[in-house]
Amino acid sequence: RLFIREKKGQQYIKTLALTMVIGIFYLALETFGYPVSSIGPILIAILAAYVVVRFISLGSRIFYFLHPIEASATITGDAAYAIQNATAQGFGWGKPYLQNHYREQADYALNTLQSLIDFGVNVVNLSNEQLVTIARYVGGLINYYLVRKKRIPTESYWFKTKPQFQNWILADSSEIILALNTGTPLLPKNIKDKTWFEESSIDVVLKLFRHFVERKEWESAHICLEVLVSVVEKIGQEFYEDTAKLAIEKVDSVIKQIVIEG
Repeated sequence: RLFIREKKGQQYIKTLALTMVIGIFYLALETFGYPVSSIGPILIAILAAYVVVRFISLGSRIFYFLHPIEASATITGDAAYAIQNATAQGFGWGKPYLQNHYREQADYALNTLQSLIDFGVNVVNLSNEQLVTIARYVGGLINYYLVRKKRIPTESYWFKTKPQFQNWILADSSEIILALNTGTPLLPKNIKDKTWFEESSIDVVLKLFRHFVERKEWESAHICLEVLVSVVEKIGQEFYEDTAKLAIEKVDSVIKQIVIEG
């Protein structure tokens, strides 16, 4: 996905598609007995050679995608683009299918960051400085989102849904009667999860924090906490009480687990 998102990757895909279309066009002409100019095969040969050159150029950039600074910039840039489009100033922000698309794009970006950390830790053995770079990019992304979150309509499909169990005292009488007659609990209602993005983003930073603590890399772990502190400060500035509570609970939970395991 990163190859396709990168500019040279996009150029390669476009050139490959154009070559295939022209090749199929000339093949169809020959099949139906139409005369084909000698320029056609020459053009296809030139495009094919260009595709090979583009592929070699793209393949040579494999280390670009393994570099945490470049990769993190690309991934968080995709998420930031989705965030901006989900706001009331974004492209097609009022269309549900685009709202879904932007949410999925941002969610995919965060999952990719998780995979980048796993790959960097378990396969290529990235340095602490490189891993800290990822944490800083994620912290910047969260702060970027917090500023723009108010511009996203509350009923937008940007927000995920989650089940919420109903209170017997506050539930509708018809639902209570149905539950009593059938001997079943009250059915949960789907509500908007207004903090899904912050939760997933904070999980990325906490994953790095746990990694550093397990390796007793205290300086790098401290930097991760500083990133989270900057996020909490931004949450306070934007008056997101539910997000502040979430962040504190998640950090507290991770620290307790580390103390118990350690």
